[in-house]
Amino acid sequence: MSVYGGFITAFPELLETIQVWKETKEDSKLLRVIYIPSKGEEIKRRKYTSGNTSLDIINEDQIYVKTILKSKINVGDYFVRLIDNKIIMRVTGQVSYSKAADYIVYTVQKVTGDTIDDTEKLNVKEGYFA
Repeated sequence: MSVYGGFITAFPELLETIQVWKETKEDSKLLRVIYIPSKGEEIKRRKYTSGNTSLDIINEDQIYVKTILKSKINVGDYFVRLIDNKIIMRVTGQVSYSKAADYIVYTVQKVTGDTIDDTEKLNVKEGYFA
């Protein structure tokens, strides 16, 4: 157990079920995790050419997974929250420090653009020059 003990288990309402898979939903499994939204809590400065920079809001949410379930989820896996089964998320990294009461912390992001569930063909129109 970590430095802070098992305090998270005192709040069972934080736990929710997610469906996790690697390539297809057919090989999915269910896990109980804690989902922590961060919605723009971090601002990052990005560099562009000629020394110009801009500020960008970063939206990396986190999930807390019990250490005993570490083998059940990996960076790169997809998941959906069963509370809102419409938004596909992806595990993007593991936080290098772990002080969260025997939980491993992963960063996650919403999948945008084409996903493995998108099977519709996209017809591209030809360019038209007048």
